[in-house]
Amino acid sequence: MNHRLSGFFIVCLVFTFLFSTCLFSKVQVGEEIIERIETPHPYTAEKGVVFERVFHYPNAGYIKIHFSKFDLAKGDYVEVSSPDGQFSYKYRENGKDVEDEFEPGRFKQISDFWATFIPGDTAIVRLHSKNYRSDFGFVIEKWARGYETGYIEAVLADLEDGLARTEAICSADNKEWAKCYDGTTMYNKSKAVCRLLIGGSSACTGWLLGSEGHVMTNNHCIGSSSEAQNTDYEFMAEGATCTTNCASWGACPGTVEASSGTLIKNDYNLDYSLIKLPTNVTGTYGYLQFRDTLAIVGERIYIPQHPGAYGKQLAVESDVDGPYAKVYNTNATPCHGGPGDIGYYADTAGGSSGSPVIGYDDHLVVALHHCANCPNRGVPIPSIISHLGADLPADAVGAPNPPADPTNLTANAVACDQVDLAWTDNADNESGFSIERSTDGTNFAEITTVGANVTSHSDTTAAEDTTYWYRVSAYNGAGNSGYTNTASDTTPVCPPPEPDPPTGLVAAAGEVFVDLDWADNTEPDLASYNVKRSTTTGGPYTQIANVTASAYTDNNVTAGTTYYYVVTAVDTDSYESGNSNEASATPFDNPPAAPTGLTATAGNGQVDLDWADNTESDLASYNVKRATTTGGPYTQVANVTVSSWNDTTVTNGTTYYYVVTAVDTGSNESGNSNEASATPTDNPPAAPTGLTATAGHGQVDLDWADNTEPDLASYNVKRSTTSGGPYTQIANVTASNYTDTTVTNGTT
Repeated sequence: MNHRLSGFFIVCLVFTFLFSTCLFSKVQVGEEIIERIETPHPYTAEKGVVFERVFHYPNAGYIKIHFSKFDLAKGDYVEVSSPDGQFSYKYRENGKDVEDEFEPGRFKQISDFWATFIPGDTAIVRLHSKNYRSDFGFVIEKWARGYETGYIEAVLADLEDGLARTEAICSADNKEWAKCYDGTTMYNKSKAVCRLLIGGSSACTGWLLGSEGHVMTNNHCIGSSSEAQNTDYEFMAEGATCTTNCASWGACPGTVEASSGTLIKNDYNLDYSLIKLPTNVTGTYGYLQFRDTLAIVGERIYIPQHPGAYGKQLAVESDVDGPYAKVYNTNATPCHGGPGDIGYYADTAGGSSGSPVIGYDDHLVVALHHCANCPNRGVPIPSIISHLGADLPADAVGAPNPPADPTNLTANAVACDQVDLAWTDNADNESGFSIERSTDGTNFAEITTVGANVTSHSDTTAAEDTTYWYRVSAYNGAGNSGYTNTASDTTPVCPPPEPDPPTGLVAAAGEVFVDLDWADNTEPDLASYNVKRSTTTGGPYTQIANVTASAYTDNNVTAGTTYYYVVTAVDTDSYESGNSNEASATPFDNPPAAPTGLTATAGNGQVDLDWADNTESDLASYNVKRATTTGGPYTQVANVTVSSWNDTTVTNGTTYYYVVTAVDTGSNESGNSNEASATPTDNPPAAPTGLTATAGHGQVDLDWADNTEPDLASYNVKRSTTSGGPYTQIANVTASNYTDTTVTNGTT
């Protein structure tokens, strides 16, 4: 039957003041499973594999085997491997080779040990015999499996078992995968950082210190020789690209360069452990060095680390007091005992314990990270150096370099109270620049500092009509560079002050105009005012007028548009004040009144319309509308500029209903006038008068008075042989006389 050692997911070291709290931690990345598995004692002596056992846990991040007893015949070996053979480790005779802590350089074997972990969810243990003789064999009393993908994240995010939060993320998490910084010195330095799998289930971060193959980490990570001898030291556990997701154990496996180490020295209060690896791998990964001076408040830092035992990440940026990770305190409350800690804003998490806190300028280690908090804290390096004493590895302390001298300083007095400076940055490791100023070219004093990579500054503390000399130096934790050349310039005399901004501006909307008014400025040299406007509040404003009075009417507006106005004052030297208060108004345009007194007079094929004149000053025209039903709907039939119109597009006998509207210059139209109607008709002419008939030989001469109708077309001549008719038409003539030659003499 299997028994799991569940325990806590985060292993905490607790320090008590008035209460206990988890201040620093190594992350638990798996669980131990109690299961006794053993070979026959003695095992079978025959050539080949005489014992085999498969260890499998679905979706496990890794499998790690713990041997509690191990004794093989010479030449025989146990192989612990992955199913595909990509990962394979062999153990012979009495077990695991470790360096004798009492006799450096001499190796011994231990029979109670953890084998190197196998990435993935399956490991195979095989006992290979040479068929010479047999021996005891081995006993496995427990094995470990790594948590599946997502489980460690849940622990770190407080989603499992109500554990205390172990991430130390200040606001947003600004850590990035190590590969995102490929090509930088930071990335190259991070190669010396390793992921530590301690025993079967705990993880921290370590790093190569000095040139002899030593690893530095926290005492709360590796605190004993046994832990040092049963830790896997895995280097380059990182993704292939910046976008490779390494957020789980085993997602980005590296190279396990050692599965044991020798504890050289450690200290509880300083929370450090120095371990010597059995082989020196600094030729492959390089190494880091201590800075022997205290970190500087405000200096930029970065932390390569394995938070949550994930693939390697770098904390370079910070959104708290950012944009970069930096030191905020060199005497912070220690996590426990020891000197004051180094405090810094840089994101970490459980598993980051033991990480190096590296100065950005010189790439030397300034603190050993050990506190999960926000801000985070680390042990100051000078204290560790002092405690290590003679055990300090070779090349463990680096010599920081001051930055290169800046050059090509120029000074340009651009105003009576401002001198602009510019220089060339020749360093890549400065923390910032110190700017000094003198009024005699000899005695200089610092006036300000600017950050790294800044190459210009505006000195706005200058006085008018003064010559200033400047010089600039770069600085970092190692000291200051030399100075630039000295550059100087003389500020001009300041002009008289510009007028005060006008006050009390008000804007009153009118019909297609805006009236502006403001308080008079009182300056004796006042010359005029600039009137400015915008169609959005706050501007930008465009000047529309320059006036000498404190009032203005803006006639160049569009009704319905809101205008925002400011006014500035201008003096006789053309100096302009700032803007007045903003005032706004929306001009309007009222339509004309509806026309009145509309009359309609019917005629033959026409209707005459007449109405009273409108009196608006901006009247433009009238729209004449008609319908064939009272009340409309009306159709526009004409647009005229006078107050009468003759409609000749009508049909006699049809009744037409008319209204008239007035239109102004802004195209605003009035309502309808009163309705007037008329029915055009075609009446016959009056009967001709004064007809006379004069008899002749074979003819009768007729004559009558002319008709006066303007639409007269002709006359029809009719006759009868009896008085009173009936009459028969005998002719149609256009003149008012006719001679009938179709008569018979003697007939009346």
